[in-house]
Amino acid sequence: ELRTPLSLILRYAAVLREELGEKAGAQLDSVLRAATRLKGIIETMLNLRYLETGEMDLMPTHFDVRAEVRDACEDYEALAETAGLELSADLPDKEMFINEFIRYGGGINIAENESSGIYSREKVLRENPDVILIATMGTSKKAGELERQRWMSFKSIDAVKENRVHVLDPEMICSPTPVSFIKGLKSILPLLQPRVAQNKNTKT
Repeated sequence: ELRTPLSLILRYAAVLREELGEKAGAQLDSVLRAATRLKGIIETMLNLRYLETGEMDLMPTHFDVRAEVRDACEDYEALAETAGLELSADLPDKEMFINEFIRYGGGINIAENESSGIYSREKVLRENPDVILIATMGTSKKAGELERQRWMSFKSIDAVKENRVHVLDPEMICSPTPVSFIKGLKSILPLLQPRVAQNKNTKT
């Protein structure tokens, strides 16, 4: 039974992450991602028995391939360096939809011109954004909230200081229709431009 010790590792790493904050953030985030990924593999293997009995229905799931590649590169970057190798991924320059939401909302996407497609936490810390938007395709609301909690531990970021780290609806933001794009823009606009939203709601 691997799930019990794995759960202990996840809890211990989460506690250390909260206590140490930025000091060991990158390393502990890598441990948390790897442990969570392994836990998912174990649970999937255990659930395969339900397929044989016909007790489980298969459901298609959307997920963000870019995010998976970025996480894998971050997890193995240090290991590659110790072997004298450089780990890189050739991904599109920017997240098209989220970039458009930010642009039309009057904001500036700090990752817009990132040529590698990989934007690490260290780069975010250097850029010190005013707002952090979280929307990863295929994840649950709980996963988005956990990601928000990780960012909230970086107390030096202006977005954290002003409590402007927001979890977005991934279905609306990552794969919008023409109608949902408008709804998504309306939900993002007050997050990027709170004064505009306040003035709009002020009665005169």
